[in-house]
Amino acid sequence: LEAGGTPSANTGPSDDVTIGGNYMYTEASNPRNDGDFAIIYSESIDISSLNNPKLNFYSHMYGSAIGEIQIDIFDGNSYVPIFNKIGDQGDQWVEENIFLSTTSNYIHFRITGILSSNANGDTWPGDMAIDEFSVIDGIGDDLETLSGFANSACDLTNAEIVTMEIVNTGASSQNNFDVSYTVNNGTPIIETISNVVNPGDTITYNFNTSLDMSTDGIYNIDYECLLSNDQDPTNNLYTVTNENFVSPTPPVTVDDTICTGDTAYLDAVSSQGQINWYSDLNGTQDLSTTAVTPFTTTTYYAEVQASRFYKDDFESFPLFLVLVVVKKMLLFLELKHLQELILSTSTSLTTMIYTSF
Repeated sequence: LEAGGTPSANTGPSDDVTIGGNYMYTEASNPRNDGDFAIIYSESIDISSLNNPKLNFYSHMYGSAIGEIQIDIFDGNSYVPIFNKIGDQGDQWVEENIFLSTTSNYIHFRITGILSSNANGDTWPGDMAIDEFSVIDGIGDDLETLSGFANSACDLTNAEIVTMEIVNTGASSQNNFDVSYTVNNGTPIIETISNVVNPGDTITYNFNTSLDMSTDGIYNIDYECLLSNDQDPTNNLYTVTNENFVSPTPPVTVDDTICTGDTAYLDAVSSQGQINWYSDLNGTQDLSTTAVTPFTTTTYYAEVQASRFYKDDFESFPLFLVLVVVKKMLLFLELKHLQELILSTSTSLTTMIYTSF
């Protein structure tokens, strides 16, 4: 039993879930060895009044030597494994939910923490913890919309893929339910998922109806799960903003003519962003300088790099976050070279200059 952080740095929680309380943990420091284990038994729990008994608790598994947490249920006859998690899960408390399938009115749990070691052979960065361990009455029918995804980029098309992720947080399996996405408060696109989603499972669904995002601008997308008998509609909706970033207009360039061997300075004009220069049409061979000395007629390409800037101040330390959105609007600048031809006659010397292409 512990309050606050565990004795070792970079492992274990810094406090309990509710802040200021206690939690149970496995101490992994010396004289512990790889493979050692600790077992906790819960008290006997009466679940006779629960329609959908569900084990609910929080786990914390942070450190380079995290092993395994395993939980077994005893229903009067034998221990049955219902949960296990292995390895570093980050410095966070993670809520765990397991629906219980048993015919017994009285149950108890065996919680086992198994130690491991890191690449250096150390076990001490392997403190694991649990908190708020309880059995509650779960919801029978509940699907939750976890996330939705569409592209945010430049030059999006009229057929962008739209995806949403759904988890079954209820006690009953679900199939043949509707899902939808709505763009900028328009008409919902509704489709049906026929797959069976069992309790605790997650499904990723790609809509058959793609999204036209070819117009530059903002797309506010609402993703919704439309289970008809959903007992918790508060987790059905997920909203995200995507964008087809506005294209800057092409830079203005001017062709020029120079003599062979002379140096020219590339120049282009745009009020919408930084000018980058390339020697190829695809914009992959960038020029390190705008001073060029070509020996044949050469085409160079100017690109406008439009950017968005965000500035904030965190604890008096300036932090600049820059989202760079590049639209390659390439125009060419031709440098036409002149060659000198000297013709001699018996009476005078004449210089003739002509342009070669």
